[in-house]
Amino acid sequence: MMRFQSSLRRCPLAVIACLHWTLSTTSSSGVEVRNSSFQEARGTTLTAKMVAKMREQGWKCPAAKDWPHSWGGQGSRVTVEFPRTGGRRNDAFCRLSASNSGYVNGYWGKPFKPSQVLIFWARGQGTLRAGLMAYKLSDDHKQILPGGRMPALEVKVNTKEWMRYRYLMQKPSYELTGHPLFQTLKGTIDFDDVDILDSDPAFDLIVAEENRLYGKNALVEALSRAKVDETFAARLKQYRAAVQAFDADEGRVSAHLLEPMRKYIASLRSYVESPGLRTIQATHYNEMIVLTRVLNRLAGKSVGSAVALSTTRLKASGKPHFPGKRDPRPSQVTIVDVRSNK
Repeated sequence: MMRFQSSLRRCPLAVIACLHWTLSTTSSSGVEVRNSSFQEARGTTLTAKMVAKMREQGWKCPAAKDWPHSWGGQGSRVTVEFPRTGGRRNDAFCRLSASNSGYVNGYWGKPFKPSQVLIFWARGQGTLRAGLMAYKLSDDHKQILPGGRMPALEVKVNTKEWMRYRYLMQKPSYELTGHPLFQTLKGTIDFDDVDILDSDPAFDLIVAEENRLYGKNALVEALSRAKVDETFAARLKQYRAAVQAFDADEGRVSAHLLEPMRKYIASLRSYVESPGLRTIQATHYNEMIVLTRVLNRLAGKSVGSAVALSTTRLKASGKPHFPGKRDPRPSQVTIVDVRSNK
């Protein structure tokens, strides 16, 4: 895994301003990358002069007025687009083509906790590098110091469908902040819905295990949804056995892991245990596979190497599927949005 290093000398003015604003104000509740879905107003972050300089360095990119708010770039010879439709929810996304000498970055800039999880969705064909454009902080978080580093995730992407990726980032021995970055090493890859989440000891184990399985044909990495078939039934049986082993020997599990792990088991139950289940989303299928290995390990059982997974593709319906979108149906009431008035 490659490490990315940043300094004030290499950082564009827009990023410096963002960092100083973030470090001098109280963090809002929750952890979220700004404009994580590329939906906010365009033309508010980069200037025409900045874009002209990037193009002099070999960038093939939109004009300043078409760059999404809070997104920028570093390095040279990068090809990037920001289509307004076709994203995970049929909205905007980023399309990035191969460059070993540059990357695009969003804005996060919050003090790094013991562990954080970078999450994003991607599709395309090639190799994607994702991580943190890291900045070392003074102990009081008031100054940016040289030397900030964070290993990056490299994943091979080979799918036309949007797939979720998560990456566990663990805090080094010093205070840290930074911004999410993306670099395509080979091919052209789309990405969308970027976030940096808080973690906990159980989530650390889950995401770390998932990271070890990427690219080994052990997870669903080409289909957003799969058919519930004999393979799924066998994996569900293994998962149930792992949950039982965990429950039966929970005395060997550290207290700080026990309750959060129970929470993740409970949150998955309806997605994999519901009677009459015919299809399964890749995110839930993968969570079941990963949890099976994590729970067995916590119960003291042998996990072994990753086992190849075969999945059954659903028959094409002719209509694209967009998460959360509900089209009106004839002679029926369709609820499309629910909001609190408080």
